[in-house]
Amino acid sequence: MNLTESIVEEAALEWFGELGYSCLGAEALTPALSHGERESYGEVVLVGRLRAALRRINPTIPEEAREEALRKVVRLDFPSLVAANRGFHKFLRDGVDVEYARPDGSTRHDKVWLVDFADVQANDWLAVNQFTVIEQGHNRRPDVVVFLNGLPLGLIELKNAADEDATIWSAYQQLQTYKAEIPTLLRYNAALIVSDGVQARIGSLTANQEWFKVWRTIAGDVDAPAGTLELETLVRGVFDRERLLRLLENFIVFEEDPDNGALHKIIAGYHQFHAVTAAVEETVRASGMCEVGLLRETPGTSWAGKMHGGKPGDRRAGVVWHTQGSGKSFTMLFFAAAVVRHPAMQNPTLVVLTDRNDLDDQLFGQFQRCHDILGQMPIQATDRAHLRELLNRASGGVVFTTLQKFAPLEPSPRPSPSGRGSEQYRGGFDFSGLKKEVRELRLKQTEAESLLWELLRNRKLAGAKFRRQHQFGEYVTDFFCDDAKLVVECDGAPHSTPERAKIDQKRDAYLKSQGLSVLRFENARVLSDPEGVLDEIASHLPSTFGRGAGGEGNVASKGRNEALSERRNIIVIADEAHRSQYDLIDGLARHMRDALPQASFIGFTGTPIEKTDANTRAVFGDYISIYDIQRAVADKATVPIYYESRIAKLGLNASELPKLDAEFEEITEGEELTKKEKLKTKWAALEALVGDPKRIALIAADLVQHFEKRVEAMDGKAMVVCMSRRICVDLYNALIKLRPAWAEDENVERASKFVHEGTNSEVRSTVLKVVMTGSAEDGPEWQKHIGNKQHRRELANRFKDPKDPFRIVIVRDMWLTGFDAPCLHTMYADKPMQGHGLMQAIARVNRVFKDKPGGLVVDYLGLADQLKHALANYTESGGKGDPTYDTRQAIAVMLEKHGIACDMMHGFSWAKWTTGTATERLKLIPVGQEHILEQEDGKKRWVQVVTELSRAFALCAASDEATAIRDDVSFFQALQAALNKQGIGNRKTPEQIDAAVRQLVSKAITTDGQVIDVFTAAGLPKPDISILSDGFLAEVRGLKHKNVAAELLEKLLKDELKVRSKRNLVQSQLFSEKLKKTLNAYHNRAISTMEVIEELIRLAKELDAATKRGVDLGLTDDEIAFYDALAANESAVKAMGDDKLKVIAAELITQVRKSVTIDWTLREGARAKIRVMVKRILNKYGYPPDLQEEAVKTVLMQAELLCAEWA
Repeated sequence: MNLTESIVEEAALEWFGELGYSCLGAEALTPALSHGERESYGEVVLVGRLRAALRRINPTIPEEAREEALRKVVRLDFPSLVAANRGFHKFLRDGVDVEYARPDGSTRHDKVWLVDFADVQANDWLAVNQFTVIEQGHNRRPDVVVFLNGLPLGLIELKNAADEDATIWSAYQQLQTYKAEIPTLLRYNAALIVSDGVQARIGSLTANQEWFKVWRTIAGDVDAPAGTLELETLVRGVFDRERLLRLLENFIVFEEDPDNGALHKIIAGYHQFHAVTAAVEETVRASGMCEVGLLRETPGTSWAGKMHGGKPGDRRAGVVWHTQGSGKSFTMLFFAAAVVRHPAMQNPTLVVLTDRNDLDDQLFGQFQRCHDILGQMPIQATDRAHLRELLNRASGGVVFTTLQKFAPLEPSPRPSPSGRGSEQYRGGFDFSGLKKEVRELRLKQTEAESLLWELLRNRKLAGAKFRRQHQFGEYVTDFFCDDAKLVVECDGAPHSTPERAKIDQKRDAYLKSQGLSVLRFENARVLSDPEGVLDEIASHLPSTFGRGAGGEGNVASKGRNEALSERRNIIVIADEAHRSQYDLIDGLARHMRDALPQASFIGFTGTPIEKTDANTRAVFGDYISIYDIQRAVADKATVPIYYESRIAKLGLNASELPKLDAEFEEITEGEELTKKEKLKTKWAALEALVGDPKRIALIAADLVQHFEKRVEAMDGKAMVVCMSRRICVDLYNALIKLRPAWAEDENVERASKFVHEGTNSEVRSTVLKVVMTGSAEDGPEWQKHIGNKQHRRELANRFKDPKDPFRIVIVRDMWLTGFDAPCLHTMYADKPMQGHGLMQAIARVNRVFKDKPGGLVVDYLGLADQLKHALANYTESGGKGDPTYDTRQAIAVMLEKHGIACDMMHGFSWAKWTTGTATERLKLIPVGQEHILEQEDGKKRWVQVVTELSRAFALCAASDEATAIRDDVSFFQALQAALNKQGIGNRKTPEQIDAAVRQLVSKAITTDGQVIDVFTAAGLPKPDISILSDGFLAEVRGLKHKNVAAELLEKLLKDELKVRSKRNLVQSQLFSEKLKKTLNAYHNRAISTMEVIEELIRLAKELDAATKRGVDLGLTDDEIAFYDALAANESAVKAMGDDKLKVIAAELITQVRKSVTIDWTLREGARAKIRVMVKRILNKYGYPPDLQEEAVKTVLMQAELLCAEWA
């Protein structure tokens, strides 16, 4: 038994039946047999089922209002398909707004719900196969349509797994046809599925091919068992009735592109769906709002479940770790939507927290563009006062803020002269000279201060944490404990003078006005009685770890900031949860927890929590979901990242660089220090070495060469990361010196291409920019690189546009986190980075984009050890997969595949490919094809190996090894393109072909399969495939390259039979069998190449003769088709004779043509009527009775082929 689409359909319907759906076949919903379900094939909503569901779900709404809602749904009034889909989804999720009169005459505004999200049983669930839709003359039958309350929300398009040409992407192309020809059905669609029965992918109405993704799990705790069909996993995982309701309500979102207005529909992936489901349950548990059942506990590389150690009311909901690039921002959005709607949370307030303004802006922009799913517009706190205003509410709200805005408000000790903040008077404080004073005080500590600082750090009194030289307004204190709001001062001899005593009194009065306690000790006492000083300090300290100064008691309330809200249904959603600011003892996180003492905390991160990071677990808890690098790459949610060290290439000695240690983390995360301070740090030594003019010139030259080779192999963009703004500007100048055309956009407009010195290869236009912050104090050379927030936003949009010539950006710390540009494929790293900062930075190149095989990190500084450390932490945390792959792996694969390709070309010389004229190069192609086709399964093997070679080459195109074989790769690709074109036709779209690996050396011939024509390459005029003339066949017979001739004939005959199969059933079946038999003999080497050519030519002549036979018999094309149907049985021909069969064929054409309607093939009554009529005609002319049954069947099948044209 052959595997067919119908078998896959039957299996799918069985699964739907097991999930609780009713299942119907095609005929049940034809207008004539549907008992009122459909009045015509143009109707896609089952109105009767929808009306009944509205009555059932909305019993208190008057019938007129329900009918008004029904009319709005059936008559969606929107300007485009996607806009209509968005409008309908809003109806589906949020209900349809209606109004009606109350008994007292007043008007009531209400909602009619299309779906009952709380009760699965209240809804109507239906799956239908072969659901015919006719619109604007287009007759289409999607394989399976899934209805919820009569609304066609799911569409599954299937292909035959046994047919190598019928792939899931053939099904994807069929969906595009449906969008163009039967858009009404797609207006209501929630999810599109493509499958061949084995593989299966789910996507949205607007999703490109690369965004149709696998669904690997059913319940979310573990992957589907090995051997389970992907389609079964998807059907059971997505269309389980409860899960589908959650998906519809909280996991489908529309986002409008702020630049071009394009509307994108996004459906959650399986990792997002299950992570959010677990996160919501854990949040309800952590908030103590109600008792919840246990969730799953099975960990893995992709899992979601109960947080280890979580207890009701502990306010720790857990951490969601989903690797960079796998959609973390959308996961946070889906979580917000789901938790807001959870009834137990009673309309919670969400506080979305970041620690940087640019991240706050990016995440807020994402939520704002998708606010429909939240049911409210998010608000961004502008300052600390605004944050307090936003949080002082009874319920609801989605508030965005940075951690810094939780710092307490402080009065100004000295107003600024202008009343505004400035460099010296920020926020009303006079800061001029303060930083300098702090640094000098630390350098000039007295002996007593040094001793007390050492004791405070080592003794850790009551677990308290002290800072030295802490700044309050215009004052600098010796020591400060934030937990106790305690200032400790060490006074030397000068403090005993009357003048200094007055200054100290004024200073203490200000500090006390800020709610601080002040302890003063003379230096002599600290030196003589340090233990007594410590005891006195300890008496003023509260406990931060559940014990007081004597080891008992609870955390003291003294010194805490004012609580802004005591509500338990406040949820703090932290982006990048493991940043160092989440500190319970002092710092900004302490202020936040004081302000929201009953809030629950959940963290989202793209990199794992370090094992030593106790604070993150103390605030958020442990993991509730993991989606690691290995799984993300396997799911094609991200692409792999490759690592290439260029230090040795440049002759640099890595040992000369100061060792990068933990101290650099604090320095590199913050702003640049002043010029004077830099001279005192390790950073200064490294910056001076890295920024040496000779080194910058060397890197600039290498970068230009590397990038140009890279974009020849793979289109895309690059980011250069430097360690200081000075180096950014110097490197920019060095690059522009080498490539002046990169400097200004005007150059791009003036010339879309330019030619390298010393080469003849064309390069696409390129613009180079620096993106960095600055101030008016920066010199004029820097000012052109410094812009405001709007300018940086415009540059970001340009960089994200793959068609914009802005192709290289130089940054210091901008765009290294939270910035997504899918077309970015290369990062040149020349800055010390480590830990999660390094992981976040390199993840900029792992985004999916068209056919991008991977991202590349080029290391100019020596980050290999830091990557190893990051990997060690990554695997300790339960993740799998390397953050990066060494490009040597890609080089090894490339050389292996190149060797195989060369072996296949053994004995054939292609030297002329690089040295010959255009004609000589062109002539290599048919000869090369002949060489490949002579080998067993040669074509298939060649296409496979060159595809793999090309992918590997694109990943390491700038390496010396790739440069050495680039001419070979170019020829191999040309040969592959020619073989593909003659054998497959238009398998790829122009966009897909353009995205493939490009021609590398000569532009005399294009190797992407669009210019090379197999007929021209073979020295033949391109024929009209519907005319197989004797002259053309003679030319084919005379071709020098026999295997190429056989391939050409095979393609022509297959194309011709495809055309004929749409008009003449018997003829096409007959010749298809003959062609198949001949080709099988050829491919099995049962006959020689010359014999197969002769056989194919004979077949072509028979096909031509069969066409001319109609003329000889005096029959039209339609009549000869019916004649062949009647003459398929030789016994009938002998019994009846040609003349009588011609008469029968003519009458059949006339009568059948009169009787068919556009839907007759689907109506059993209509088919029966035509079957009877055909039998009557056959009886009338004496057609042998024992042959009639088969003849009637063949005639009806032939009529089906022609009926669409007739109707």
